[in-house]
Amino acid sequence: MSMPPGITPEARTSMVASSLMAFLEAIHCAQIDSRWIMLLCDKNDRPERVEIPDDCSVNTHTELTKRKQFLDEMHSLSLQRLIGATNAEYLQMLKDCGFARERNNQHGSSVQFLLTLFQNFVRTQGLDGVESEKVQVAGMKKTHFLRIGRKQPGYCKSVLEQVRSGIPGMPRISALGQVRRQLRRIIGSADTGSESESSRSSETNNSQESKDEQINTPTTCKYPILQRLGIPLDLSVEKNDVYVMDLIGECLALQSAFDQRKKKKATN
Repeated sequence: MSMPPGITPEARTSMVASSLMAFLEAIHCAQIDSRWIMLLCDKNDRPERVEIPDDCSVNTHTELTKRKQFLDEMHSLSLQRLIGATNAEYLQMLKDCGFARERNNQHGSSVQFLLTLFQNFVRTQGLDGVESEKVQVAGMKKTHFLRIGRKQPGYCKSVLEQVRSGIPGMPRISALGQVRRQLRRIIGSADTGSESESSRSSETNNSQESKDEQINTPTTCKYPILQRLGIPLDLSVEKNDVYVMDLIGECLALQSAFDQRKKKKATN
């Protein structure tokens, strides 16, 4: 998505962060059972990094196939796959929000996930009851996870408990498709990587939107300022997508002008 003219990097960061929070909120407020979702893993723990040579032994083929299937299952409940973002889009989104830092070294590059900043972000946005942890699952390096959803009786209190119990699928959430498309429009302006990677992401996204049961979200007013201004915001109406994006663009342009005025006053 191309940013509206005059949008500063700070305003873009705010736009990405707001859309990401709307996505997380849509999951957390949908009254689904609690589950741990993967936030970021080591690049070598992605299923596409597992290569199975044609000339390998039967035992090696079996071991690599099992590892690939295990990693694919772990990633089935990752934030990146739920969004339907490519590796490049997802990393850029985390960097835009200030949750990840990429460093170049003699071996290439490494990514550090800033868990404390992410925890503060979730806490200040009012997502009550969510938890996060960094844990090492057998066969993977230490990985960051977020627990989201309601704590039903017998919920998994840790990532390892969830892995032992069997990784649950994500039910379809009626409000999620709308916020997912909005988030993807915004982060899609980042480098999307290879065409094949982008295609895999789109297939995953389409599959996620079409499977499992539909969960209805409670209809509470989350936009009191808009309500006060008399602006209706019914996200169940498809055509409102355009109005929402225009509204966000105008608000961010207003924020940019307001910030510039504050800076001018400070220097006078």
